[in-house]
Amino acid sequence: MLRLLFLLMTLAQAADIGQPAPGDAVPGQWTVVHVWASWCAPCLEELPKLQGLDAAFVIVSVDADVEAARGIWDSLDLELETAFDPEGLILERWGAHGLPSTWVVDPKGVLRWEHRGALNDAGLIELKRQLRGEGTPGKAGSGGADPKRRLTQSRIMQPAGGRMERAAREHVHGVREGAAGASDGEDAACGCN
Repeated sequence: MLRLLFLLMTLAQAADIGQPAPGDAVPGQWTVVHVWASWCAPCLEELPKLQGLDAAFVIVSVDADVEAARGIWDSLDLELETAFDPEGLILERWGAHGLPSTWVVDPKGVLRWEHRGALNDAGLIELKRQLRGEGTPGKAGSGGADPKRRLTQSRIMQPAGGRMERAAREHVHGVREGAAGASDGEDAACGCN
């Protein structure tokens, strides 16, 4: 747990694919950096899918209520550890605009892959390919929309205060006209459900 907190504290500025990752990954190992919250249903669905991957992990909750998040984490009965960042600073440092967000850092500390939104089956397959060094570096997922139009509260996403609550008010959740990523009245999805 202390190692996770140290890694979280050493994060710097967001990097581009192919550039040094923002902060220390686990030296010499493929590292998955994953950000989640207890109020994000897709986050809770995909966390168990991360177990068993051949990688080091930096998993961080951005819940404002750390005790509630810890209780939910414990109820998932995962063999992974999580750190807590109630201020949501990791979102800024890694350039995330929504949840869940996942990055892969190679053993040399280079950011190799980013996935915004929930990992569907294809996303999970690509994550595994990246961890074997077989995938093409790049970005994936459904969270590439304008960050100023992301994260509004809904029945599923209920953040409690701080930076995440502000972000949540700006998000367009679900599939509907004018959703994040839509243009000129198209229907689009935020990737959070």
